[in-house]
Amino acid sequence: MNLLFVLLLAALLFAYLAIPLLFPRQSDPLPDLRDPVTQDLEEERDALLRAIRELDARTDLPEARRAALRGRYEAKAAKVLRALDERQREAPPEPPAAPPRGLAAVALTLLAGVLVGATFVTNNLPPEVRSVDGGPPAITGRELQRLERAAARDPSAANLLALADGYWRADNGDAAEALYVRITQEVSPPPAVALQRLGFLRLQVNLAEAVQYLELARNADPEDLETLYILGEVHYASRNMEAAIEAWEAYLEAPGGAGDAEVAARLQLARTFAALLAAAEADPSAENLAALADAHWESGERDRAVDVYFRLLTEADPHHATALSRVGQQLSLGGRFDDAAAVLERALALDPQDHATRLYLGSARFAAGDYAAAADAWEVYARAAAGDERVAELIATARERAAEDALPPTQEELQDLPAELFAEAAGAGAAAAPAAPAASSAVPDDTLAHPTEDAGTPERGAETAPVAPAETTAAPGTTYTTP
Repeated sequence: MNLLFVLLLAALLFAYLAIPLLFPRQSDPLPDLRDPVTQDLEEERDALLRAIRELDARTDLPEARRAALRGRYEAKAAKVLRALDERQREAPPEPPAAPPRGLAAVALTLLAGVLVGATFVTNNLPPEVRSVDGGPPAITGRELQRLERAAARDPSAANLLALADGYWRADNGDAAEALYVRITQEVSPPPAVALQRLGFLRLQVNLAEAVQYLELARNADPEDLETLYILGEVHYASRNMEAAIEAWEAYLEAPGGAGDAEVAARLQLARTFAALLAAAEADPSAENLAALADAHWESGERDRAVDVYFRLLTEADPHHATALSRVGQQLSLGGRFDDAAAVLERALALDPQDHATRLYLGSARFAAGDYAAAADAWEVYARAAAGDERVAELIATARERAAEDALPPTQEELQDLPAELFAEAAGAGAAAAPAAPAASSAVPDDTLAHPTEDAGTPERGAETAPVAPAETTAAPGTTYTTP
């Protein structure tokens, strides 16, 4: 508390002295005596030079186009530089800058040092006494030391478990895991909470070991709701639907679990996928594979859906318009714009009335720098989907950039566009995107991607931080994302 007060006071004093120095015209406004024409020319010069530097760094453009753009920008820059030289010869010299305020500058430097030092001290506190996720400390250093001394004096099961839970609350996963393993080896029967938390910790390293620990925890406490829930999620993520169904059914039958709408919904989803998976395995027809992929897509499991759509395109029907469209959409969101456009063009050739496909085709063309083609696609979409305000603005932007012969947008520029069309692409590289099917009528087998192999374990609701030993929760630092 005292440290926070000192930091706040120092920050206020820093601001009090810094503002007059950093923003002198806010306190003593004076007319801007600089030549406005010279300012405009300097800004235009800086913009052109910056564009030339960016162009040299863009390796994604053909050399011929880069050379043409560079010549155009250099010609404009030379013209601006000549005009700037002539203007500077004609214009009167600018007034000298005001001298710095000595005393305030010294005080400003001293206060900046105080702030930097306080920040360094705060950031270098032991992890067990710092707050977790911006909240209060999970456990104080003094309390953890007390637990360590108690376990050293009397290494009983109760003291060891309390210390392991202390490490858990301090987000020290390695120390907690080592002590939980010791407890399971020395205490008979092993406590259910130790087995459960070992399962949570191993989820980040070895899924098979995690399942073994969670099953042991369930055997030790068959009605623990958190263990049953996480077991169901782990089995669901591994596509072991029968085991997931059994775990969630046990959850709903356990005391306190009946009537849990969220678990009931997960159970129904698992039953639906169990039937679809069984049908696709027994008869991998285009109809069965499409039904399975569509279910993944509609439930938000887009990567799993693309995995099945690839299988559909390679094994059953290479001309399936919906599969091509949705694969293209994911490729576009993943940053594979040229591949996405090729696949989306194929989908539109098969189903010209699929306007969602045309919307994403415009996104892929825009992100690839083909602004005229992007505007054309979006205009067709806009006529079919009247009232979509996003598209009118996108069309105007595309037409403007096409007229300027602008470079393809950077990732930072994509972040300013509608998130549902560009958000993932703004932060994704090619390696993060699924492999692209070929633009020919058939999709080769080696384009299959298997995103399910790296699927995480879903979390129930918001992220859960480690809490007191009496409660059960997820492992420190582990995030479970519902598919």
